[in-house]
Amino acid sequence: MANLKSGAFTGDKSAGNPYSGDLGKGIAYDTYEANVPLVIQEGDYPKILTNYRTGAKRLVQYSSVQENAKMLDLGSGTGISALEIFTQKPSASVTGIELSEGMLLVARYKFDQDNENVVANVSDEKLLQYWRQFRAEAANYKYRVKFVQGDFQQIDCLEPESFDGAVAAQFMHWTDLSKSFAQLGKFLKKNGEVVWNSASHFFNDQEFPVAEYGFRYNGFLAHVLEDVC
Repeated sequence: MANLKSGAFTGDKSAGNPYSGDLGKGIAYDTYEANVPLVIQEGDYPKILTNYRTGAKRLVQYSSVQENAKMLDLGSGTGISALEIFTQKPSASVTGIELSEGMLLVARYKFDQDNENVVANVSDEKLLQYWRQFRAEAANYKYRVKFVQGDFQQIDCLEPESFDGAVAAQFMHWTDLSKSFAQLGKFLKKNGEVVWNSASHFFNDQEFPVAEYGFRYNGFLAHVLEDVC
């Protein structure tokens, strides 16, 4: 039986909202509250998607790689972006890189890749329902995705120049961008593509200092966020 580490947030309000614990130490951030449904319009019909799924959907739409692409999912979390890659590029293959053990356990469960019962300590029915729906949608892709635990800035177990593209949903701003771009240059094929979104930039380093690249500290963006809203 897989045990989510102490403090991992799996829907129980007593554990904290939206999560409690250290993201680098195995927290499983995958709650229906963080995935509050949004309604988007697709053609003539409205479609309900979760907040994170909507962000992943828009991000993957920017990727111009072919449907049978070999993709990297950086900071793959609980598999939300990976599923969206498959939704838009059904013949793709995905390698997810995630530092958090807890998130990785949940991702593997959601893609039905092992028989370990990560839901043993989860009593929140709405979260369990969300996971069941996800597993049903992901069922066709369980053999096309691989989740690897590690820090992308340091990982060396990937084959160089072997990926057509990469997506990074809410990940790059937590990293030393110089190291992340160097790794992408190593693992992506020539003319490989990376698309990412960012809330701001939180990692301070010489090449990309927070004071310049952090949204709140950039004069124009601070004005937009604080005055214009």
